[in-house]
Amino acid sequence: MIPPDGYRTIAIAPALVGIGRLSGPLAQLSLALIDAQTALIQRNVAKAIQRGRLDDRPTTNLLRGFAEALDRARVLLESLPDTVPTSRLAQKAEAWLAT
Repeated sequence: MIPPDGYRTIAIAPALVGIGRLSGPLAQLSLALIDAQTALIQRNVAKAIQRGRLDDRPTTNLLRGFAEALDRARVLLESLPDTVPTSRLAQKAEAWLAT
């Protein structure tokens, strides 16, 4: 159900896991994106804590949830075997993400 404000925020972690499962190189690209997103979340949460505003709490809680999902995705992607892209989808995804 769409909330009254007209949008829903979802975590990117499940998509990164799906992409990362296609090949070893895609897993590495997904891990790099996880690192970048985690660093961004940490910076934004730290800034919100410095401000000390109560109205930042819902957003920081959401960001912390995303960070936890990214951590779980990292563990899963790191456990995957290094595979070569064999499917056409994997090859297209690698080409697109590498640009």
